Amino acid sequence: NLIRAKDILEQSVGPDHPRTAEAYVRIAGFERKQGNHERAIEVIHGVLETTEKLVGYRVAGDAYMSLAKTYLAMGETTQSRTWAEKAAAWFDKMGAPASAADTRDWIEDNL
Repeated sequence: NLIRAKDILEQSVGPDHPRTAEAYVRIAGFERKQGNHERAIEVIHGVLETTEKLVGYRVAGDAYMSLAKTYLAMGETTQSRTWAEKAAAWFDKMGAPASAADTRDWIEDNL
């Protein structure tokens, strides 16, 4: 159970740890795939501030992409593009050119 795993991570390493943030991103992805778009957005927005503080970690970019995919699933292409572009910029900032390129390819293919 993803929620239980997230709760255990929060207790063991703390709510601001990269692994905890990654758990939130996974939960949001699960919610999106189940069609629970509003819940997915709520989960990601709940962890964005934490992920943005984790300089040196890709999790913020992953969170931005989760939002981009959720908004696309909802038919909100402008919002989707905004978050996907933010993800690409984050990956560039983190020195992850392959992830940035993959994100730009995703934008081209989906938006």
